[in-house]
Amino acid sequence: MLKRVIVTSIILLSVSNLYGEGNITKAVDSNKTAKKELSSKEAAYKLLDIMNYKATADKTVAFYTNRLINANSDFKKVEDKIKAFYEKYIGWNSVRDKFAKLYAKYFTAEELNQIAEFYQTKTGKKALNLMGKLTLEGQNLIQDRYRKHLNELKDILDSVAKKDSNNSTKKEKK
Repeated sequence: MLKRVIVTSIILLSVSNLYGEGNITKAVDSNKTAKKELSSKEAAYKLLDIMNYKATADKTVAFYTNRLINANSDFKKVEDKIKAFYEKYIGWNSVRDKFAKLYAKYFTAEELNQIAEFYQTKTGKKALNLMGKLTLEGQNLIQDRYRKHLNELKDILDSVAKKDSNNSTKKEKK
């Protein structure tokens, strides 16, 4: 009987040790993942600082505040509250962590560090300064081309509408 208790105890201890080692392995893997995410997030913070995202966020808050006030001069009375609203939801302090997580979602810490190194070069600084302008001008280019040829699209859509209209009329006659 004593041998049976000892053997059972040894088996139970062995199984619990194996189970425990599995949990330790899982905990170590989980810790590595957390460290990797943390290092990516830290690299993203560094990149956002290099990219001067705080200034961009400040300009965005000012832009939206001014746009609203310009839409209605009565809003000037509550300008501080409007600005506070935008600061609360799109200001740097409210979006910094979210932007860092976003960058860390798509880039490794190493990639973020490489991007940061590039943005510290003369060409990288120029790219940063022109990126918004390039995006805006690119959007305007697309919109202008689209508007110039809108009648062509209208003709295509009208041809389908006419066919549908003719088919409806034929069905009604039957």
